[in-house]
Amino acid sequence: MIQTSELEIPRLGACKVPSPLKKLHKDQDCIIKFTRDEEKILFYPKSPMIEHYRETAEAPKMELAGPRSDIYFDPSRCKAAIVTCGGLCPGINSVIR
Repeated sequence: MIQTSELEIPRLGACKVPSPLKKLHKDQDCIIKFTRDEEKILFYPKSPMIEHYRETAEAPKMELAGPRSDIYFDPSRCKAAIVTCGGLCPGINSVIR
């Protein structure tokens, strides 16, 4: 059986850089709901094992994706590259542009 601890994402360190989305939120009245690290989602909610987990233990959960209010990397100092191969993901070049 899968345990929640097996689904945890390792951390590089404390997230100390305020997200640039905070500024956007304040300046333009944009509605942004930041995701807290404590928010989780069931690993496989339609599993036949859910009833078993409800009766015996906590069901395995994963970290919920979404924007965080504080981040690890400073965006003004980061560079990223995206490498794609033809045919694997049609239309991805348009999305990247």
